[in-house]
Amino acid sequence: VTERALGTMKQALGALAREACATACRRLDAATRTVDERPEGPASFAAYTQAYAEVAQEQNALEEAAEEVRCMYELLGEFGVRIPLEDKVELDALRSKERDLTHRAMLEARLFIDRQPAAGGGGAVGA
Repeated sequence: VTERALGTMKQALGALAREACATACRRLDAATRTVDERPEGPASFAAYTQAYAEVAQEQNALEEAAEEVRCMYELLGEFGVRIPLEDKVELDALRSKERDLTHRAMLEARLFIDRQPAAGGGGAVGA
């Protein structure tokens, strides 16, 4: 009975990890798209800087969600659960999306904002 319960819990954790990974990937994609869309004109620039600030605020939560997913898969590995190839591919994609947002998209967006005459040389929006 205990082995069956443990097996069921491992399956549930695997399903939860898979869903959490997919959700985190969607959230990272949306955040990256938001800061990658450059505005045209002063009115849309103001909206862009607001969107950038919102993504910057959400960044910690996105990183925590990705870390949670990694921990779930790590725990499954510690229990000797074989991680399906599909899940490994998604986990790699999650890492890549997180890195892309942090090390490319946010930096490029910040640079774009700072280079705009309306930005006054930077510092106005979440540094």
